[in-house]
Amino acid sequence: MIWKLIRRNVAGTPFRFLLTCSAVTAGVMFVVGIFVFTDGLRQTFSELAGDIEGNVDLAVRTEVEFGGAFNRPVIDVA
Repeated sequence: MIWKLIRRNVAGTPFRFLLTCSAVTAGVMFVVGIFVFTDGLRQTFSELAGDIEGNVDLAVRTEVEFGGAFNRPVIDVA
């Protein structure tokens, strides 16, 4: 019964059916593309952070004012 109704609606408005299918396909493609892109960025930045810090488990830095977080010198281990 439901399949008969579906066939009748698709046969009656084929252009609307094609537009709906293409909209759903485009939406799924965009979502998958965003997931792949963000996963690639996450992987790249994880590797970059690992390359920058090397094998350092913990680094103690001096305290600075707001905005200069990347220019703080590392405190000597001694």
